[in-house]
Amino acid sequence: MSWPIPNIPVKAVMSSPDYKRWSIILLAMSLAGVLLAIYPGNSTSYGQILLYGLLPAILLWLCFFGGVFYRYQRSINALLLWSAETKRTKQLWQRWSRKQQIVVSNVVLTPEENGVLSLLGEPADVPAYPAKARALFTELSTLEKRLAYIDRETEKQCPGYRHHLGKIEIQYSARYQTGVIEQAVYNRWDLFPECTNTKESFCADDNNEQSGLILLLCVQDWGGSQAEQYSEFITAQLIVSEHFTSRAVFPVIAGVGRLLSSNSLPDALDMLVEYNRLETTKMRYVWLSGMDNDERVRLIQHLTLKQWPLPERHPFISLDHSFGPPGPLMFPVAISLLTDAVKFTNENQLIIFVDAKNNYSICFITRELFL
Repeated sequence: MSWPIPNIPVKAVMSSPDYKRWSIILLAMSLAGVLLAIYPGNSTSYGQILLYGLLPAILLWLCFFGGVFYRYQRSINALLLWSAETKRTKQLWQRWSRKQQIVVSNVVLTPEENGVLSLLGEPADVPAYPAKARALFTELSTLEKRLAYIDRETEKQCPGYRHHLGKIEIQYSARYQTGVIEQAVYNRWDLFPECTNTKESFCADDNNEQSGLILLLCVQDWGGSQAEQYSEFITAQLIVSEHFTSRAVFPVIAGVGRLLSSNSLPDALDMLVEYNRLETTKMRYVWLSGMDNDERVRLIQHLTLKQWPLPERHPFISLDHSFGPPGPLMFPVAISLLTDAVKFTNENQLIIFVDAKNNYSICFITRELFL
């Protein structure tokens, strides 16, 4: 979803009174008052001229000038209050946008034996299959065996997690029937999963508040049948609430930020940096999926203008370059892949995903939580 951050207009202050012009007006009104006191008023002494001519003119000028000066001072006070409230509102939206989903376990099955590590090495060693859909690098041939593997690996990372597991959410490819995959999950965890089809489930969101552990499963495979046009992935993330992590001993792997969707990539990146209060000098890992070469060129130009310290020869890491055309669940898969990258590199990661409708989905994943 696009962040509902309002565009707060800049309030303009009234221009200050032109003191030189008002001085001239004072002289003109004083002269007019004196002349009116002498000729129509028939004043014959300086006291009469001062009382009936000069003094009324000065008092009238003070009324006009005082009104203008009062409006000017009110506009300054309004500007100060507007600026203070604008700053406070921006801080509240920054706090909102920095919400994170806490990940304590992350398991990823990919076509590569070493998973995301194979994409983090030297560019010459990165696997290149830009047009090939690839099967999982595993001997686990059935869904049940793959879920059992995920259960074992999650238990290694978070011993005893089953005692606190309150809900399972799953996204899966169209090859599976709902009843079949629900039964497979139930047989493994004794919980029926909730099927979801939104990207927000794998990112921080106000609707994802929970009191215990939630297991997020993403099954993008071929269902044991013929190959599809996309590569196979199976991922599992164990997420917790801030309150739960304070009571449990599960280590925090990463913090997954909010999903930011937009049809303008430069504006979305600028909003992400501004409201997440990011230091662009530390943004080294940018991952792409679904983006063509022209878009990459424009993205490089924008990030260079913003002085992001990306590698010169290989500024981005392309998931499509190694795993072929993106599948229908590539965004949640990418979240798990980047969570592993955070764990291995100990640095923050940014994913930019482009769907078939040319809409951009951005998510920032950190090693340390925003506190």
